[in-house]
Amino acid sequence: ASAAEQVGAIDVLYNNAAAVRFAPLTSEIENWHYAVRNELDLVYFVCRAAWPHLTRPGASIINTSSNIALRGIAQLPAVAHAATKAGVLGLSRQLAIEGAPEGIRVNTIIPGLVNSPATAPVIALGAQGPLQAVIDAIPMRRPAECGEIAEVALFLASAASSYVTGAELVVDGGHSASL
Repeated sequence: ASAAEQVGAIDVLYNNAAAVRFAPLTSEIENWHYAVRNELDLVYFVCRAAWPHLTRPGASIINTSSNIALRGIAQLPAVAHAATKAGVLGLSRQLAIEGAPEGIRVNTIIPGLVNSPATAPVIALGAQGPLQAVIDAIPMRRPAECGEIAEVALFLASAASSYVTGAELVVDGGHSASL
């Protein structure tokens, strides 16, 4: 409300990646709750707070999911991560339907592995790290750079995507296509 008060309305809401904790199904229940809070609740509550302020024509919500929402991953235990990122897809689809009559567009970016400040130390482990098998399975043989994901977000935020809503753009170097 404070942001909308200062600028008059909200044109773009970008719910980017959140904190992740990889854990198997049998891990502490707190790992499940952590994922729900930090990967699904955050998206829901921010969308809910911004929704009344997305009043300008072409307002855009861009949510970030993950390609683990489309298929499992053998290299890491990630039950809660997979469930919450699939939840982001469902939330985004429904918001796209509900927002369309109001001129609110809602789309989802589905990245694969991204070389970010959070993943860089693990990626740097190379063959000794748990992510090397993931990188080897990407047809482009590398993780995405943050700027490559940002360019997709900029497109979805812009007037160039004025007729795009409910879309799920996979940006994973061909990883999902190769399975």
